[in-house]
Amino acid sequence: MSLVEKHFLKKRSGIARSRVGLVAFLLLVLPLMKVFATGDEQTQVNTAKELKNPYLGQKEAIEEGERIYRSRCVGCHKSRGGSGPNLFKTKLTDKQFLETVMNGRKGTNMPAWSNLFSIEDVWKVHAFVMSRDQL
Repeated sequence: MSLVEKHFLKKRSGIARSRVGLVAFLLLVLPLMKVFATGDEQTQVNTAKELKNPYLGQKEAIEEGERIYRSRCVGCHKSRGGSGPNLFKTKLTDKQFLETVMNGRKGTNMPAWSNLFSIEDVWKVHAFVMSRDQL
């Protein structure tokens, strides 16, 4: 075997070993990353079976929720319901409200808002509609 062939085989086996090492590393580290993720939105979405809105009853959040509602939601939901249901009388749980706004509702005109709203925005809108009987 020539020196070039030996060098090529040695280099190739080193690459194979480094790939195996990388795969092993990823298999060990990726699950831990999910366990130790600290992002607020990810934590809010995944931590509990029944999520609760942390902004309920907070004056500043309610005011911001009203601003968002008037700019984005009132077109369909109006002050007491329109082409969309009356959100001021919603029977949705906090979690259902969040999921519906973020993901939309198939078979209806309700679009997914996850590209525009943060989870905090949705919670603030929810805090607003839960604070009143109508707009």
